Amino acid sequence: MLLYTLSRRARPQLAGHLRAYATASEAINWESISSTLTDQGKRELASLRSSMLELERAVGSDTSSTAAPDWEKYKKQLDASIVDKFQKAYSSTKVPAYEDKEVQNVAARFKAIVEQAQKISTDSKARVAVIEKELAQIQSEKKRLWTTTIDEELANSPELAKQIDQRVSENSFLVN
Repeated sequence: MLLYTLSRRARPQLAGHLRAYATASEAINWESISSTLTDQGKRELASLRSSMLELERAVGSDTSSTAAPDWEKYKKQLDASIVDKFQKAYSSTKVPAYEDKEVQNVAARFKAIVEQAQKISTDSKARVAVIEKELAQIQSEKKRLWTTTIDEELANSPELAKQIDQRVSENSFLVN
């Protein structure tokens, strides 16, 4: 009974600190994050989001309306001297304030991870632009190769034309 009443007194203090986690998920733009992920990353993000929603629901449950024990009811059901001892112990119990250092540590680590992810995203966007430019050059070169005639190629490369003419005049293009 004493353990139950102590946990009921400590729960509101802890819930207040846990609400900081719940408000953190409201600030997250889940759609923006998921738009840059692969399918596996989207599944992991959905798992993280559901975990955070579950935590929000747990924190949001009615923990602040803890009523004091009905000592009179217990005195009618049990020996009054025992209930008085419990009541005295309950009223003299001081629950220490919860010192929340975890939220700050997690927030700092999360901030570092977000910064790293943004840097990787920026680098990958730059790399994508370079690759797209290379692909466009390859496509234009392929198109040029398919439509260029030998005469046009020789006209564009006079040195190659001279080499070919020289080999033809020497008959060195034939196998002996």
